[in-house]
Amino acid sequence: MKYTIATAALVATHAQAASKSPVIVEGPHPGVPARFSKSGTPNPDRHVELTVAVKQNAEGKKILEREVNRRSDPDNLEFYGKWLKKDEIDALVRSSDAAVESVTRWLLAGGATGIKRTEAGDFISGTVTVRAAEKMMGSHFHLYTAEQGEAVMRLNQSYMLPADVAEHVDYVGPSWRFPKQQRAKTVRPTSELKSDFQDFNTVTPAFLRKLYNAES
Repeated sequence: MKYTIATAALVATHAQAASKSPVIVEGPHPGVPARFSKSGTPNPDRHVELTVAVKQNAEGKKILEREVNRRSDPDNLEFYGKWLKKDEIDALVRSSDAAVESVTRWLLAGGATGIKRTEAGDFISGTVTVRAAEKMMGSHFHLYTAEQGEAVMRLNQSYMLPADVAEHVDYVGPSWRFPKQQRAKTVRPTSELKSDFQDFNTVTPAFLRKLYNAES
């Protein structure tokens, strides 16, 4: 019996240690875009707001996608144009209580203040110092400047979170995601779109993408 109890305790200890072991979030660092160059390091006492994207309800996301598709389909006479309200969307994608609690506890343990979260709990933020953020994420921040003068603070390598937190997280910002370069868009003259537009009943997502030149 003593051996059994001792073995169980050992297994429990290892399991607890594994849950705290850091794991990489978002995969390996993709590198710094060519238009950015390192320009220094931030003051470690500088404050930064960490925003955590918490994983949404997977089944709810599938339901939401299905609802969006049928409510944007002109042929669906029953649901077309009857959009869901924000609170209905929040109810579908709401993050689990366990996820919200885990992320909030992690932020507070790092010394975060001003904790805020969205109604659905899918985004939680808190303010910490750069020094604290680096310790929490197991990485280091650097300052980068773009050719056009745009300056940002980003991690210089991949970041890690405790396993029991990482399992609930899609990403943390700021991390290594750099702003995408904006490309100038041309707007098609309205006259060129007249042949595409028959009446309001033909306004579909595809039409709107074409109208605003947002086709992928």
